[in-house]
Amino acid sequence: MTKAVAVQSTELITSLVARQRSRTEPRNNPVRRPRSREKREPAKPVPQMNSDILRGRITKLLYAYKDGIVHSKFSKAFAMRFGQYIRPANYGFMDLTKLLESMNDIIDAV
Repeated sequence: MTKAVAVQSTELITSLVARQRSRTEPRNNPVRRPRSREKREPAKPVPQMNSDILRGRITKLLYAYKDGIVHSKFSKAFAMRFGQYIRPANYGFMDLTKLLESMNDIIDAV
């Protein structure tokens, strides 16, 4: 076995190589561990709209669907158009059906 002769100019490099070999985890590991909860940014609250804005958006959505829209696709269509889902609980309703039935002046549910 051969061993390199220690030269003062290469001592720094030798120590860096020794430290690198002793590490158990690479420094630039592509798989990152999740940050602790305290360091993460808090979830951004979804802006709530008042009922007048909601009524206006529903009216605009219905104008876009002149032939009507199936109830099962209403929530998805609303989210695609306005970037957020309708949350009936925010307006005091148990489900989307009850919310839409309360707007019988602008919606004709068949």
